[in-house]
Amino acid sequence: MREYALPDRKALEKKYLENNATYSAVLDAFKQEVQGLFQASAIHPTIKGRVKSFDSYYRKVLKKLRERPGLDSLPAISDILGIRIICPFLENLKVTERMLREALQVLKVERKGYNVRVYEFGYESTHLMVRIPECILTTFHLKQELLCEVQLQTILQDAWSEVEHELIYKADFSPFDDPLRRKLAALNAMLTLSDTIFQEIRDYQNNLNEQLQNRRRTFSNQVQSAFSDIFRQSAHRDPKQENSSFVRGDDDIIIPRIPGTSIDDLLIAALTAHNSRRFSPAIELYTKILDLDPQNNIRSVILVHRGMAHFAKFDYQSALEDFSMAFEHDSTNCKALYCRGIVHILQKNYSMALSDFNRGIELDPFHIDLLLGRAQVLYQLGNYPEALSDCEAALRIEPHAEKLTAFRNLVIKYLE
Repeated sequence: MREYALPDRKALEKKYLENNATYSAVLDAFKQEVQGLFQASAIHPTIKGRVKSFDSYYRKVLKKLRERPGLDSLPAISDILGIRIICPFLENLKVTERMLREALQVLKVERKGYNVRVYEFGYESTHLMVRIPECILTTFHLKQELLCEVQLQTILQDAWSEVEHELIYKADFSPFDDPLRRKLAALNAMLTLSDTIFQEIRDYQNNLNEQLQNRRRTFSNQVQSAFSDIFRQSAHRDPKQENSSFVRGDDDIIIPRIPGTSIDDLLIAALTAHNSRRFSPAIELYTKILDLDPQNNIRSVILVHRGMAHFAKFDYQSALEDFSMAFEHDSTNCKALYCRGIVHILQKNYSMALSDFNRGIELDPFHIDLLLGRAQVLYQLGNYPEALSDCEAALRIEPHAEKLTAFRNLVIKYLE
C-alpha cells in the first residue's frame, strides 16, 4: 500500500473553505434542534458551537497520516462540527446525556480525563459523536453522512477547557518543570473540588426546597380545611377535632441527634420533623435555631416556621406571637402578615385580619395568598363585590389556581 500524497495545502484549504458556509449553516440548524430538546426541561444549558478552523483541521490530517502512513486516501476528520453543552451542575450531565441518547443517533461516547492520575492536569469531559439528523442534511442538499462532536461539561469544566486550549493545546505546550506541573494539577484539583461542592450545595438546596414545599402544602391544607368549616357555617366546630385532610402528629417522638449544630443542619431536621407531623420536636428545633441568634431576616423566617408548627397543633395564641415577632424582626415579611391574618380569621377577628392583609398587599400587590385571604375576610363581612374583585385580581396573576377559581365561584353564587 502506497503512502498517501497530501494535496497542495492551498488547494485543500480552498476546497475546505468552500464548504465552510454550509458547515456553519448545518451547525446552526443542529444547535437549534439540540436547544429544542431542553425547552420542556428543568435544565437550561448554554450551548456553544464551532466549525473547526482549517489550521486545526490540517494539523489533525497530518497527525492521522503520521499515525497511519499506509493510508491511500485523505483521512476522514469526524469533528469538523462541534458543540459544547454547558450545564451548571454535575447532576445535569447525566440527564443531558440521556436526553441526547434518546433523541439523536449517538455513535460513540468518550469520557476524557476520568482516568487521569491525581498529579496530572487533565479535566473530565464527556464527548459524544452524534450523527447529524437526515432532515438537516436534506435541507442543505447533503448526501454524505456528517457527524458532530458534542461535549458535555459543567461551567467550571468549560472554563478549564477554554484556558487549556489557549495555554496548552493551541500553544503546543507541555510543561516539563515539576513546580509548573504541580500548579496545573492543583488548579485542576480546585476546579474539580469546586464542582463537587457546588453539587453538594445543590443537593442541600433541593432537599430544603422539597421540605419547604411539603410544609407549605401541609399548612395550606389545614387552612383550607378550617375555612371549609367556616364556609359551611358550622357553629359547633371543635377546633381540635381531627379531620381527613390533617391529623395530629406524634409529639412523643424524641428528637434525633443532629450531626451538626449549624442553622442549615437544624433547619433541615426541623422541616423534616415538621413535614412528618412531629410538631413538638419541630418547635424545639426551630427554637434551637433562634438560640443561635441569627440575623433578623433569618430569625423572621424561622419564627414563621415555628408559628406554623404551633398553628398545626391548634395553639393559635403561640402561633400569633411567633407571626407577630416575625414581622417585628422583618417589616417586609408578607408571609408573617398572611399567617397572622389567617389565625385572626379562624378566631373571627375579621377587622384585625383585614388590617394584616391590607398591610401585606401594600407591601406586595401581587401576593395571591394575601389577595385570597382578604377576599375571604370580605366574604365573611358580606362585602361580596370587593371579595370578587380580589379573586379576579389574584386569578389574573395565577389563572389556573384551583383554590382561587373555587372561591370565586362561591362568591359569585352569593352575588347572584
